[in-house]
Amino acid sequence: MTLRDHNTAVFEDDSGNKKEIKSNERYYVSSEITWMLKSLGYRKIDIFGAKLGAYSRKDELTPEDFEILIVAEKRWFNLMANRLNTKRKVFIRVFG
Repeated sequence: MTLRDHNTAVFEDDSGNKKEIKSNERYYVSSEITWMLKSLGYRKIDIFGAKLGAYSRKDELTPEDFEILIVAEKRWFNLMANRLNTKRKVFIRVFG
């Protein structure tokens, strides 16, 4: 699924000058993000809801959430560390 928004915002700055900003934004649904992270080797992927800048692992994702918090874990094989698996986490902030 591809969600894309082409937009042009026209406004006046504080000096009265007319400005125009063109944007082309790509939006992802949680299943797409999960698929992309899995294809990059991440295995444990948790997706949570966020309340406009208030990120918490306690909030379930709902259709009313404008932002989401994604916590993903990837195991890295490190030959220099006695072949032990270590964990690294990635935090992704998605803006709506």
